[in-house]
Amino acid sequence: MKEWRVHHYGLATADLERSMETMRTLGYHVGTITYDAIQKVRVAFVSRDQEAMIELVCDADENGPTKRFVSQVGNGFYHICYEVDSIEEATKKLREEGFLLRHAPVPAVACGGKKIAWMYNRYIGLIELVEK
Repeated sequence: MKEWRVHHYGLATADLERSMETMRTLGYHVGTITYDAIQKVRVAFVSRDQEAMIELVCDADENGPTKRFVSQVGNGFYHICYEVDSIEEATKKLREEGFLLRHAPVPAVACGGKKIAWMYNRYIGLIELVEK
């Protein structure tokens, strides 16, 4: 397994626009809102020099993927995304190491159509993989 770098941290929020304003107040550059029909979310990436990006994620409807997390925990960090050379090789390797494949690779609008996959491990939680 080659070294993977953190692409971004995912922060689930019930109010995307207010979260964007708060991050702006904290000195982050705030990108535009993107709607991803496949993932059923609206997202915006925020960034600062020399730091990994943060993806603000808000469910697009009442059946979105972060509904349960936000209702139980509130707004907060819920995944780490790693950039990988090959999504197929990475998911295979992680499955061999006991990770569960939550969502098979699909193109992600917020990542310029690059393939992403979701994996879960009971000791560290949810991770996302994005192909370079």
